[in-house]
Amino acid sequence: MKKQWIPHIIAVTAFVVFIVLGLACASEPDRIDGDDDYQRWITYCGSYMNGNKDALDNPNAIKFFDSLIEKYERIIMVDPKSIEAKVAKKRLKNPLILEEQKRRAEKQLAEENKKRQQEAAEAAEAAEAAAKGIIRLYSAYEGTVLVNGEETKFKAKVRTSSNVYTDIIIENAIGKEFSIAVRDSTGKIYQAEKKVLFNENGSDDHFSISYSINGKQSPYYNAAKVYIYNSDGTFYNPESDFEVTVTADGRGAKIRGYKGKDNDVSIPPTIQGMPVREIGGFDGYGNKIDNVIIPEGVTTISAVAFSVGSYGSVRFVKIPSTVTSIGNRAFEGCKNLGAIGLPAGLKNLGESVFSGSGIYIFPTWPTGITTIPEFTFYGTELTNVVIPNGITKIGKGAFRDCKKLTSITLPATIRTIENEAFAGTNITEVIIPSSVTKIEFGWGVGFTNKLPLASQAALKRVGYGGF
Repeated sequence: MKKQWIPHIIAVTAFVVFIVLGLACASEPDRIDGDDDYQRWITYCGSYMNGNKDALDNPNAIKFFDSLIEKYERIIMVDPKSIEAKVAKKRLKNPLILEEQKRRAEKQLAEENKKRQQEAAEAAEAAEAAAKGIIRLYSAYEGTVLVNGEETKFKAKVRTSSNVYTDIIIENAIGKEFSIAVRDSTGKIYQAEKKVLFNENGSDDHFSISYSINGKQSPYYNAAKVYIYNSDGTFYNPESDFEVTVTADGRGAKIRGYKGKDNDVSIPPTIQGMPVREIGGFDGYGNKIDNVIIPEGVTTISAVAFSVGSYGSVRFVKIPSTVTSIGNRAFEGCKNLGAIGLPAGLKNLGESVFSGSGIYIFPTWPTGITTIPEFTFYGTELTNVVIPNGITKIGKGAFRDCKKLTSITLPATIRTIENEAFAGTNITEVIIPSSVTKIEFGWGVGFTNKLPLASQAALKRVGYGGF
């Protein structure tokens, strides 16, 4: 090649390279660095157009779309003349993006319209209710409700404590008074002593009658809240709430199941014309019971009568003076039962009656019971116990695992303490009357050498050698 051509060849080559680079620089890239969300969102669009109408409302799709719009708008704002800004502007004009923005706007508008319609309906309902009075009945009473002497189509068959109720709506009630009564199945009418007066804030009357209707301020607009009780103040439960059978001697009724929904239960003294003599069947029904009132005349509380029957929820049980026998494990596992009264005439008390319950007060002990049976207070919340005079025997495990029990006082009448009676407790003090000369301890009673020397000496004096 002749040397004179070399400069010309170099010049032509440089010109070609310049042209190629210029064209390359002038063209727009088909993507922005890190723009993977765009392709992902396009995939969701494809799924949407192929019939999956939930695709674009997928949380990931919403996230990708929002991040795309934010990214493109930020790129344009930072440097409107950059190549990336040109790509961002082009992307924002993509028909798929424009269509999605339109779809979202229409969806948001529809939701706002629905909300406004709902608010308008609620306002109309409130305005309509303002001219009405509502008598809200909470009860297990079965009878016809009478408003100003006129029967309604409702029956007051509702529950005292479980938020189940019957509403009786009275038109144009504001500023007027209404008398409330119920008619029972025999036709007898029980009339409230006062009338219900409805004003703009509802009824604030308080009223009661025998076998009564008790009204109180209601949180509901223009509503009188009415409860129906027995005349003695106890809750009313119809016979239909209980499953019954005849007692073994054929002289009375035995409760063998509870199918009601009340939290507060008052057991009728008679069912199907027979006096109730025995109580059982509250176990295993899963009832969330707070209070149980047992009527006079009942003589027996059966074994496991309330044992975990309300999953430990029962808080109070009124035992009548006529009860003479309480069966094994009758209140076992009732964690909310903190205290209970035992009738003076009680003659028989089974084993483990309060085992695992929440008992924290040692009950007044019936004089007819001279033994604390096996595992009676096993695992309870007792803190200190004074065993009364008259008790001669503390059964096996009677106070076992009472973790809070720190003090025990024994009476002069005590003769026998059986195995593990106080095992697992934290007793630090044992008071033994000087009149006690010997106690027939079993093996492993539970007193430990952690007791002070005076207590150990007192125990050794009456024959305990378990240290």
